[in-house]
Amino acid sequence: MHVLIRSDGNSDIGFGHLVRCSALTGTLLQRNHSITVASTTPDNATDVFPGQVEVAHLPSRDDPTPFIQLLDTYDPDIVFTDAYPVDTEYQTAVRELVPLVVMHDEAMQTICADAFVNGNIYASELDYEFAGAPPEWHLGSEYLLLRDEIVKSASQTPPWRKTPQTALLTMGGSDPNTMSPVALEALQEFNIQVDVIIGPGFSEENIDKIRELAVDRNIELHFDPDNLPQLMLDADVAVSAFGSTSYELAIHGTPFLGLIQAENQMPIAEAFTRRDAAISVTGTPDRDELLPAIKKLVTDVHWRRSARKVCRSLVDGRGTGRVANLLERHGNQ
Repeated sequence: MHVLIRSDGNSDIGFGHLVRCSALTGTLLQRNHSITVASTTPDNATDVFPGQVEVAHLPSRDDPTPFIQLLDTYDPDIVFTDAYPVDTEYQTAVRELVPLVVMHDEAMQTICADAFVNGNIYASELDYEFAGAPPEWHLGSEYLLLRDEIVKSASQTPPWRKTPQTALLTMGGSDPNTMSPVALEALQEFNIQVDVIIGPGFSEENIDKIRELAVDRNIELHFDPDNLPQLMLDADVAVSAFGSTSYELAIHGTPFLGLIQAENQMPIAEAFTRRDAAISVTGTPDRDELLPAIKKLVTDVHWRRSARKVCRSLVDGRGTGRVANLLERHGNQ
């Protein structure tokens, strides 16, 4: 089966869509399917996806015409899209020619697809509309796309220390609001080692600020590290953006404080905090405004123990297999 995936990612829109599509690709490749990725950010897609995946450049995010032309070139058995600009018109044009599975985090668009996937824990709470024949609905964390290395790491038992010794600071691939230095300053009020993740989209100015704060302190910088799953497992607590990283921390059982970095992260934040599975902070707080939440994260033993249990119950790590099964069923019709 040949799958054509439509997805983008950069420092402005984040890298989460590319990362989760790459997770799905890994499962599909294990099943001997061929994959082509169509992207307006081909260099980033090439960096994120496995080497055996061909990446095709698209000139426009929201114009379906160039993508339709790619259908003639590659003749896929099925299309999988994970890009917000793929709207109802775009979906309709694709669905007329090839089976279509759409992944989206929200219900802001009318869906025109053979199947729709939303792997967020709040997915079943949204009201969806569709055009044409009704799609299959696949909603909830059973369909969450996590990388294989994350799932394997999370199968281990995480450490438990009453007094946290290690914190992980990870603000996604680009840290658009430059919150890493602010969070790092707040964490320095506590006697704790901090592992800071520097994503591929971090600005040089942001990196310089982090480097300055790390001088002669118990802080280690990790540039787009391959061992991120192990760092998540080893961390007693974490400070993170409320994006896809939230679920990676959750499956590891790592208690975390989430910072909302974009409007589309608000539903994830609300869903986690409603379950008391994370601490949520809105806006762009300064060090003093962030300190009370950091203090709760580090010192509230009862909350950390409870959050660890709740988080691990939210995600089972088998979503890529379920979505791959879905693609095989529709792509082989």
